[in-house]
Amino acid sequence: MFGITKPVRDPMLDLLYQLERRMGRVFYEPFRAFEWTPAEAAAAAWVPLVDIFEEHDQIRLVAEIPGVQSEALKIAVEGNLLTIKGTKEQVAEEQAEKIHRYERAYGAFER
Repeated sequence: MFGITKPVRDPMLDLLYQLERRMGRVFYEPFRAFEWTPAEAAAAAWVPLVDIFEEHDQIRLVAEIPGVQSEALKIAVEGNLLTIKGTKEQVAEEQAEKIHRYERAYGAFER
């Protein structure tokens, strides 16, 4: 009585999807060099978020690094490469009968 119907493909939509993929690559490729590779991202326990601003005579970086003591933070500049390293230590939480979720990340990071 009920059968599986095969979806009808619209050739115009196929062309639109192809155009969308190509346009995505055109705008994505120039910025690939600035991205983290999956291996780098997997190696870090967590990565702080940063905003980078280019101004007339300087480049300014603002980083979100909550819970990291300034003594555990190292900032280095070599040539035109800025590196931020540190460790976010896990704080002892109060004991609970059940723990439903751990979402906060701890450990070493480098960016």
